[in-house]
Amino acid sequence: MDKLIETQSKIVVWKEFLNLQISENTRRSYSSSLKNFFRWKFNTSVTSETIDLFLSFSETEANKQVILYREHLITSGLSAATVNLRMAALRSFSTHAHKRGQCQFLLNEIKLLKTQTYKDTKGISVDLFRQLIQQIDKSTLLGKRDYAILRLLWDNALRRAEVCGLDRTDFYPSEGRLMLKGKGRIDKEPLDLAPATVQAISTWLSSMGDSFCPAMFITSKNTRLSSNRLYEIVCNLAKSAGIDRTIGPHKIRHSSITALLNVTN
Repeated sequence: MDKLIETQSKIVVWKEFLNLQISENTRRSYSSSLKNFFRWKFNTSVTSETIDLFLSFSETEANKQVILYREHLITSGLSAATVNLRMAALRSFSTHAHKRGQCQFLLNEIKLLKTQTYKDTKGISVDLFRQLIQQIDKSTLLGKRDYAILRLLWDNALRRAEVCGLDRTDFYPSEGRLMLKGKGRIDKEPLDLAPATVQAISTWLSSMGDSFCPAMFITSKNTRLSSNRLYEIVCNLAKSAGIDRTIGPHKIRHSSITALLNVTN
């Protein structure tokens, strides 16, 4: 009976750990990373038995197994970023379990891999953004949607996940305001909008008609616009505008912030 209670406590720690991740993306990636480790080590997914086995390891055994797992990931040809993400998930989970008294080890001494990344920091100028937004056909339904999205990306420097996470009820046109749940935030906070952005969103919402989906921005199939799809939309619009390099939502966000800093010195 005591063993059953202890095992159940460890299951609670697993669920508790995932629920503590504010970001849905972090929760999903950590869960996937941990499940990958459990499949490698125990040849099965996460179960009450495998959680109990893992958290019952001694510190020496836990570090040994995670180091072996890291070597397995490296020899499998995974990128350093992917390996580091999976190590981060294991380290975070073990730290949480240790704090809750469910394991005797920490994995903080396991080193992450050095990464070398190239970032194209060349943004988009105000003139290029104007070129991008002016070629949108605002007489079409999706054109109205895309125009409203680009106004938000530029005028308010929103992240694509923030744009995709908006609901229609978050928009207060008479006040010129959005209620936005920013990165790492639990509660929504008010965000003032430029008049042109208010008009663009209002035009889009009045054109989309009735929808069972609560999202502010939806696909042609009446489902919430995903972050990946938003990235594709912006890239395709940039190509249509004759811009000869990849322009995604994040680059527009950074360019918007840079333009504002330049204007305000």
